[in-house]
Amino acid sequence: MLADDDTWEAPWIESQGEKAVAFLGDVLGFDVCEWSELLGSVHLIVPDPWLRDVRVGFDESAGDLTIGIDNRPGVTPPPLHLTVWQRRQSGIDYFSEGPVGLGHNQIPMGSEPGEIGVLVSCPDGLLFKKGPVGFIAAVRFNMALGSRRRVKITGLREDVDYETTTFAHSRVTVGEPAKPGGALVLAAGRDRRRLARAGRDHQFWFDDERDRAHDTIRELIGRARERVFIVDTYFGGEAAWRFLTSTSVEVRVIGSQMFLRKQFEAKDSRACTPLAKSAEQALAKPHEITGLPVGGRHESPTTNEDVLLNALRGLRAAGITNFAMKKLKGRRQSPIHDRLLVVDDEAWLLGSSFKDFGNRGTMLVKLPKPQPVIDLVVGYWQSDLCMDLHVEEESDD
Repeated sequence: MLADDDTWEAPWIESQGEKAVAFLGDVLGFDVCEWSELLGSVHLIVPDPWLRDVRVGFDESAGDLTIGIDNRPGVTPPPLHLTVWQRRQSGIDYFSEGPVGLGHNQIPMGSEPGEIGVLVSCPDGLLFKKGPVGFIAAVRFNMALGSRRRVKITGLREDVDYETTTFAHSRVTVGEPAKPGGALVLAAGRDRRRLARAGRDHQFWFDDERDRAHDTIRELIGRARERVFIVDTYFGGEAAWRFLTSTSVEVRVIGSQMFLRKQFEAKDSRACTPLAKSAEQALAKPHEITGLPVGGRHESPTTNEDVLLNALRGLRAAGITNFAMKKLKGRRQSPIHDRLLVVDDEAWLLGSSFKDFGNRGTMLVKLPKPQPVIDLVVGYWQSDLCMDLHVEEESDD
């Protein structure tokens, strides 16, 4: 800002930084802190040359929409044109357009208003736009009274001592709520939008649907262009067989020392039994893997690591080598609990281990803010908290 003598004068002192940001937000219509890439750009703000104010309201007694239009002092605007429409859950049920004058205007609607949209224009262009937005007929809110409670428990593995807050809730309604029929329509609309958002946001529920669940995971992995990370402290041989065959991109798996050192429990013999007797059988059809050749030193596996190594050797024998495996240190407890899938710049959270995914009710959710989680996964992969799991080649003997 230049003073009268053309010297620079700071418009805001340092302590008024928040005031400056708020001022810019009001004038520009966006938060400059969130849209920092626009800093340094030029924005032209031009006031309406004809109209000073346009007010939209609803006259409940007459059932009319009211529109007040005030011109700027000493200015006569050109002919004005008004467009009004009303939208409900069932669609647009009212539309009207025509000339409109200055001052107070009433438009009969004949019923309780839905979401109303208003446009005021002139031959030079659009002067005013509102909505579509709804009129508030009633406000419903919850009130909660909280009280603090101290909890002390002794005799457990370690003493528990914490404070918690309990709330007593009550619901308050101001105004006349919507009629039951209208409320049902609104509720149905909200449910449809919620389901649509769930689909767009990639939120899945699987309940005793192992095949569909596994197909979904393999489809996600198959889309990878640059990288795939699997984080699962219970990742074993069967999971390797089911999920490491879906992409040509390198798949990096973070398992756990805790799980791999445990004795293998053959709840499902398919996890260790060869489905093909040799690598030659597995490669009989170039685009089909017909089994897991066990081979070599762990034909009768004793630990989960034995089973996993058998599976990884079998995959290599079948020509699938684009994977790397590390295990988190910690013999009794892994530093990571959750199961994660990273595909390029997306991250997914699984409600159960890959080996059991879809056997029982479980969720698959795409994380809305994946980068911190991806950074964490990459950090673990590169840190000394992980040790390599080496897959030794089988000898010809």
